[in-house]
Amino acid sequence: MMRYCEDLAREHQKSSIYCHARDTAVNFYLNNGYVGEGDYFDEDGIPHWKMTKLVSP
Repeated sequence: MMRYCEDLAREHQKSSIYCHARDTAVNFYLNNGYVGEGDYFDEDGIPHWKMTKLVSP
């Protein structure tokens, strides 16, 4: 699913993609080329981080 979303962003000529990752999933995204941006924030009582990945060809 992650690869599909990244490919879709490229097809629509987007340079990056982002998501809100739960605190427990941050390492998963880091291992898949995403970087954290800013400080954590609370979403529905759960700590999240904004994770971004450049997807330009």
